[in-house]
Amino acid sequence: MLQSGISVSIVTYNTWERTTTCIASIIDSHSDLQIEVLVHDNGSEPAPGADWPDYVRIFKSPNNLGFGAGHNANLNLASYDTFLILNPDVSIDGAALISLSSALREDQTVGAAPLLIYPDGTEQLSVRRLPSARTELARMIGADRRPNSRWSTLVRVTPGIGPLEVEQPAAAVLAVRTETLRAIGGFDVAFPMYFEDVDLCARLRTKGRIVLLTDSQAIHDGEGTAKHYRTATTFWIENSRRRYHRKFASGPIRPVILTAAWISVLTHFTALTAKAWLRSGDERSMLFAKARGYGLALVATFAGSDDYWRRRFLKS
Repeated sequence: MLQSGISVSIVTYNTWERTTTCIASIIDSHSDLQIEVLVHDNGSEPAPGADWPDYVRIFKSPNNLGFGAGHNANLNLASYDTFLILNPDVSIDGAALISLSSALREDQTVGAAPLLIYPDGTEQLSVRRLPSARTELARMIGADRRPNSRWSTLVRVTPGIGPLEVEQPAAAVLAVRTETLRAIGGFDVAFPMYFEDVDLCARLRTKGRIVLLTDSQAIHDGEGTAKHYRTATTFWIENSRRRYHRKFASGPIRPVILTAAWISVLTHFTALTAKAWLRSGDERSMLFAKARGYGLALVATFAGSDDYWRRRFLKS
């Protein structure tokens, strides 16, 4: 029997400095909420010997299960009726925690998220529409980056306009009814990294609505972890994008979407490689690292099993 409260779920991979800051933000501000913090550690670094309260529990994985599987492991242990998916590079205060939990008391609301901002206070585009044939066709020529355009998944939201139903907030901070998340089987572990939140929101929306709380904010350091693994993260974004469309696209539009997704990877690979040759130093290295990710995503459509690519890019 689930109790009234919040089970905070964090999955970390060799990011203990950030994870410690995230946990501290909860400890410092959770007020009188009934709460537990469940940390699933996929990495090889030892956990810090911090003197945390008893409601903070660390679970060490013998290998890197991936983001979704880590949260699923925490979901199986959750005691409270609100399950808060939280990235380790997020800081959140008590007011936001209360607002997220309260939003799930509303009928038909199964998910809730706050606005995300960068550490300097600037807006973070963290809300998206679900991908479609239109947006994938636009990606082939880079016409998908204008927020609120019919060709883009990106959505720019005005702060302070109250709860707003959305299709897909980023799972950097996403509160879900625990019983609903369990009913749909949690995250689909076929997505090792990226698009697992897109897939999750697509399935959650069959059970109710997801709302963005435009009066609440959390600080998210964006690519705080991803920037250290440019090739791997780029590879998984594109590999998982294709996996998402294979799962949800059907009928005559399916080959159109899959072809457009493949061509967009090719165009990004070509553009980044050309740009890298015109740069120098760290910028060149970063561009080549991302280009390699796109190149390997192209290769993965023809060669290598899922197990092979997991072994290559999901380091233990």
